[in-house]
Amino acid sequence: MKNKKVNNTIQIHNNIPEGWKKVKLGECVTSNKNNIGKDYLYPVILYLDTGSVTEGKIEGFQKYELNNAPSRAKRFVKEKDIIYSTIRPIQKHYGFIEKIIGTDTHLN
Repeated sequence: MKNKKVNNTIQIHNNIPEGWKKVKLGECVTSNKNNIGKDYLYPVILYLDTGSVTEGKIEGFQKYELNNAPSRAKRFVKEKDIIYSTIRPIQKHYGFIEKIIGTDTHLN
């Protein structure tokens, strides 16, 4: 398999498995449009900042009172979601939400 090195950290594979095709990310994913609204039942949320996720490892959450949470902190995640930061992708801020544990997380 031929590989091309980029910035000494990422390898781009030129050969792809049979039956697959190369597409732009936006052609095969959908953006999560489910947001927390003003009528949300819980006063506190847990926020997963993309800077807290690197190469699939989640470092932690930030707790916010809903009325003090930044606007970017209002998207829901659910089990089996893939999260990916499109800002500075070279920093590898991506992860997979395998299972949400706990009843007080308010993530659904």
